[in-house]
Amino acid sequence: MSKSQKIKNTLAATKLRRQNQKCKVFELKIDESKLSTEKRKKLNDCFIQAKWIYNNLISQNDEVSFHSSQKEIAVKVFNPETQECDKTEIRKLTIGSQVKQAICDRFVQNIVNLSKAKAKGRKIGRLKFKKDVFSVPLKQFGTTYKILDNQTISIQCVGKLRARGLGQIKNAEIANAHLTKDATGFYVQVTCFEEKTKAETSGAIGIDFGIKDSIALSDGRKFSWNFEIPAKLKRKQKKLSRKKRGSKNYVKLSKKIRKNYKQHCNKKDDAANKFVSSLKGYSKVVMQDEAIHGWHAGLFGKQVQQSILGRIKSRINQLETSVVIDRWLPTTKISPITGKKIKIGLDERMFIDGNFTEDRDIKSAKTILYFGLYNPNLTAKELSGLPPEEITAVFKQFYCFESKLLPLNEEASPFKAG
Repeated sequence: MSKSQKIKNTLAATKLRRQNQKCKVFELKIDESKLSTEKRKKLNDCFIQAKWIYNNLISQNDEVSFHSSQKEIAVKVFNPETQECDKTEIRKLTIGSQVKQAICDRFVQNIVNLSKAKAKGRKIGRLKFKKDVFSVPLKQFGTTYKILDNQTISIQCVGKLRARGLGQIKNAEIANAHLTKDATGFYVQVTCFEEKTKAETSGAIGIDFGIKDSIALSDGRKFSWNFEIPAKLKRKQKKLSRKKRGSKNYVKLSKKIRKNYKQHCNKKDDAANKFVSSLKGYSKVVMQDEAIHGWHAGLFGKQVQQSILGRIKSRINQLETSVVIDRWLPTTKISPITGKKIKIGLDERMFIDGNFTEDRDIKSAKTILYFGLYNPNLTAKELSGLPPEEITAVFKQFYCFESKLLPLNEEASPFKAG
């Protein structure tokens, strides 16, 4: 059997195996306290040389000619005489051949993605030169990189590195990885595949996004998050604006600012992950496709900026149990008593229709759950064509007035409401 046939058979077997597996990415932190000066330079060189190769591929307009066996590459550098990047120097490449192949594959895939976007009618441009590269692909486990033990990994042409977080990977099939960097250090993001397991779920929950209260649930709970930019970080930003752009002090302070922003984002990610994790005990998680970007661009920019609404929405979309209803459905205005729309201002916190009174956000969350259980594909136009009698009849079937709609999982959320 030829080598190409063996590869073909292996890929077919892997594709078949992946159907019963779920993908997970584990992030490993490289312990910089154990890094020698030589290895730190090699790690930085990986990103610099990846940028050289990628920009070199972009500079070749018609025929792209780059081979993974190349040991040198032409790099355009700044010419102080002309004040432009028109000077060419030959630089030595030390990264592994598989890393070079993966960078070329990334370049080709970017072109394919632009072509697909153009076919869909989107306006596209050209691939642009990169000032920095923050991710280097490691395409093959066992060759490009290896896991030696619970504390050590090895990367091609870099060597052995001490890494934290290897204990996360248990009973998983390891695939490719990415070497990444940010203001807080170097990381290896390892892609793994685990066997699919069906989790025990029960009940359903409706979620309403808001400004005064970030989240309102159909069971009556509310959650609010407000992550303000620390005053210390604001002072650093002000200090940076007074420094000469491009100077050493400017670069040093900008690195500190990026590190602080990364820590700030980590706090937001942690809160979003914990909340969404608490929803995994439900068989259905229903939310409305809210225009959070529009809220941010409109009257509530500061409130949305300091919240985690976008993070929560994107993570709920990734749940297998998520149901998303049409954004134009009148979940706040529609009355569960008469089936008609009732005007309610932004400053009015209670929904009132005759003798019926309920918190507007809780009522919206219940209505979202009602629509998700009745017909997840229902549009606002279809709803307007239904007679009020039919709407109220369905409300009586699905809407939770005094008792809980379904046996919700009481132990699903470890958070304190309010």
